[in-house]
Amino acid sequence: MTGSSQLRHELRRNSLLFYAATLFAPQSKRDALITLYAFDFEIKRIPFLVSEPMLGEIRLQWWRDALNGERIEE
Repeated sequence: MTGSSQLRHELRRNSLLFYAATLFAPQSKRDALITLYAFDFEIKRIPFLVSEPMLGEIRLQWWRDALNGERIEE
């Protein structure tokens, strides 16, 4: 399964509404929109994954670093 199809599958499984919304987007923009929605889902689920606020902060910082290109080696 390619990265794009894996994201599509995860989005469909986790947020059918967001997945359905991507079907109305032009085909050329669909993969980018799926990626954005999958990222949104990842960020929103952090409070449910951690047992302490500091662990959530660490996860958010990891994403900040990744978006700033500081996690390329991982």
